[in-house]
Amino acid sequence: MRHLFSAEMYKIRHTKLLWVILGLVVLQTWIQMDGLRSLEKEPVLGQIAITRICDASPFLCIWLSAFVGFFIAAEFQNGTIRNALALGKKRSSVYLAKLTAVFLACIGMVTVTAITATAVCSVLFGFGGMSLREFFQFFLWTYFNQNVYHLAYAALFTMFAFVSRNVAMTVLLGVGWTIAEMFIIGFLGDYQDGSLAFARDILPSLYVAIFYSEEYDAYWYNNAVQIIKGIAASVFFIGASSIAGISFFGKNDIK
Repeated sequence: MRHLFSAEMYKIRHTKLLWVILGLVVLQTWIQMDGLRSLEKEPVLGQIAITRICDASPFLCIWLSAFVGFFIAAEFQNGTIRNALALGKKRSSVYLAKLTAVFLACIGMVTVTAITATAVCSVLFGFGGMSLREFFQFFLWTYFNQNVYHLAYAALFTMFAFVSRNVAMTVLLGVGWTIAEMFIIGFLGDYQDGSLAFARDILPSLYVAIFYSEEYDAYWYNNAVQIIKGIAASVFFIGASSIAGISFFGKNDIK
């Protein structure tokens, strides 16, 4: 497992794909933050700009699905996935090594978004009145939780790659899931007391969007119950996706 992990770390450091995507994430975040000048009634100060990850999240998911498609699914199409298996490596170990690499890529995208949003909003609208101690506490707590929520998508898209074994299909499944989840959250939001209301609570995008939201008058960053529910939903997605992906990969032949 250690050798597989080292190999994946080498690949992720030397693949141009990740650096190109991170550059695009910076550009996308800058454009979004700059657009706040015309869209927001009140400016978003730099001290809370990290909360705009909720707006950037759908784009992050699209970039992440593209990365997973070209980083993992492409190996099925060009046959290189067989190299590790030919050395006698367990399929579960191969899967987990690649999942770890995707986790790191996901954390990189969230990190770039958080830093870019904070920097751009600070320049455009000012930093705000928080002390540095307050800022770092708020920033790190938000950063930690948003990473946890987004790792659920990293695990889900990795499963898509191992199931579809096709770059285009992996990207389409990732984009399709992202769009579908947004519609489901919006639809169920109008029926919060209905029998299907529980479904909102198991979708990570709910916690991404409402972790700190002035729009919805919801500040879950200091709500222990919601924090636990959000982390539990993400852990559920990570566990279920990983188990399903490893099971499928272990039972099916590689052509």
